[in-house]
Amino acid sequence: MQSKLPEELDFIQTARKGSEIQGNWPVKGLKRLTELLLDDSGMLEASLKFNQEGRLRYVSGTVSAQVNITCQRCMQAMPLLLETEFNLALVSDESKADQLPDGFEPLILDDDNRLNIPHMLEEELLLAMPIVAMHESDDCSEYLHKQKTQQQTEAELKQEKDNPFSVLKDLL
Repeated sequence: MQSKLPEELDFIQTARKGSEIQGNWPVKGLKRLTELLLDDSGMLEASLKFNQEGRLRYVSGTVSAQVNITCQRCMQAMPLLLETEFNLALVSDESKADQLPDGFEPLILDDDNRLNIPHMLEEELLLAMPIVAMHESDDCSEYLHKQKTQQQTEAELKQEKDNPFSVLKDLL
């Protein structure tokens, strides 16, 4: 069982030490992410490696979370594994972001070099969310077929009830 991630760290100091951190955080603590989900159950799991090469300080790692969302095809609940890898260079302002080597995205720190780790990981999970989330077609097809059959049956029953000549059928 992994330990809970720290909420905040001094990223510069941690990168100088070359530290590695592994842990988890409850999904319910990620407000912006939970707004897109069916519920706030689950845990994110992350592995972070802080390092420094010359003047470049960076954090790289992975984050994943099993979440429940709504399929946009059948509008039913759907489990989804969000997972992503990242390489974030620690910079003090946006002007330094343009000077980063390929493969690094900027992570702008505040004046005290501290950053909220769960919020950083939440950003990465939000970027990993699909634009349109859908079941595999087979999973939706069964549900949609049942719905269509039920709607057709209901429509046929309604049509029989609404038909003023339906009493004549009984006379024959």
